[in-house]
Amino acid sequence: IRKVSAQISAEFIGMELGAFIFISIDNQDDKNKFLAAIKTNGSILECHHLTGEFSYIIKVRCQNTNELEILITDFLKGKCKVTRTLSQIILSSYKDDSAIVK
Repeated sequence: IRKVSAQISAEFIGMELGAFIFISIDNQDDKNKFLAAIKTNGSILECHHLTGEFSYIIKVRCQNTNELEILITDFLKGKCKVTRTLSQIILSSYKDDSAIVK
């Protein structure tokens, strides 16, 4: 068991905007900075290393599009030195459960 936690609705805590952001990072030093920095940002819920055109995908929750813009522009591209992003906003979710049931 890695962690025991309660799942609270994102809407309940005012984080109604969900998005997936594909991320490209050009050099290894920036990848290390990115990986360290995302652990400190509460809006970033998940991060996965990918094959293909992009390096990573992150799942985020924000209050609104203004907060998403700040996350992408100031945090990812500014602080984390992310080279390129592609954002997909979540319209609705039919299954949003990361629990593994066997």
